[in-house]
Amino acid sequence: MGGSLAWALKGQVNSLMAADPDSHTRDQVRSAGLVESIVENPEEILPLSDVVILAAPVGSILELIPKIPDWHPGQAIVLDLGSTKEQICKQLEKLPSRFDVLGGHPICGQVQGGFEHANPDLFRDAIFAFSDLSNTSARCRRFGEDLAASIGAIPSWIDPIQHDYILSATSHLPYILAAALCLNTPEGSILYRGPGFESSSRLASTNRRMMFDVLNSNRHNILQQIDQFKYILEEFKDLLQQENNPKLLALMDRAAAIQKETTREVL
Repeated sequence: MGGSLAWALKGQVNSLMAADPDSHTRDQVRSAGLVESIVENPEEILPLSDVVILAAPVGSILELIPKIPDWHPGQAIVLDLGSTKEQICKQLEKLPSRFDVLGGHPICGQVQGGFEHANPDLFRDAIFAFSDLSNTSARCRRFGEDLAASIGAIPSWIDPIQHDYILSATSHLPYILAAALCLNTPEGSILYRGPGFESSSRLASTNRRMMFDVLNSNRHNILQQIDQFKYILEEFKDLLQQENNPKLLALMDRAAAIQKETTREVL
């Protein structure tokens, strides 16, 4: 997502600088001429930055935030792009008052990661969730909305706790279900996996490091969603065992109606 954001912002800001621990990624970014400077260590560029955007796995963001005051001696806006918000926003609120902080999460993405798959149109028409904190200024809120508009996204304001609860159902549980579907697939069935399997299992190949951090940082909400989903599976199981076709059809119709309504709301 960091590379996609950089492409989307290119030409819209005075300068872009980046830090990435991976030397191959740094070489790719330099070859593309995407940023003015890309370094291995964030402390080399942070003192020059008016805005610090943390586009990294949740665990890395949580490690980086406490180091920012030592790396940046002045004032700056600090925005994160983490997939979960509660833990990150608590850390952001601990930063000194000279930092204007804002939690953020563009609700978009793609299974294939890495700079080679960066897409400047990734954010177009996507919801960009923002969480303002006790030390978020009106200026910082305007910055968030302007940033979203500049990359074609739609800003939406949400409490960090509510964000994590909702995303546990709409994003994090779907990953677990996709992984479980793959693990449940019989050996030797590859020739018989149709488009339904492909679309349903797609998320299982999402970057492991990123999803590991998501699952651990939103553990309590995800556990609740798993319990709820087990209840729904049992409902399907009971209706099949009872051969209760009228109720089974009604349950299927209700699911289809929810899916259509959800799609219509997103569009």
